[in-house]
Amino acid sequence: MSRDARDSIRLWTTSLAIFGFIWAAWHFSWFDGVSDGWFGSIAGLLGFVNLALFFHGLWQRRDTNPDHPNRR
Repeated sequence: MSRDARDSIRLWTTSLAIFGFIWAAWHFSWFDGVSDGWFGSIAGLLGFVNLALFFHGLWQRRDTNPDHPNRR
């Protein structure tokens, strides 16, 4: 199995798991006592981590490019 196929399966599985958790939390009212400020903080933190991982992936791709002029 290629790396792209494994990454795609991992992405879909993770996305479905997160969606399922959010749906269950909403449906069963798990977080009714949590203030909106906490939700905003958690969403902001997750967004920051997502952007950091995205830019790290871009940096890795740039670093492994054989045609990049700064390649060692």
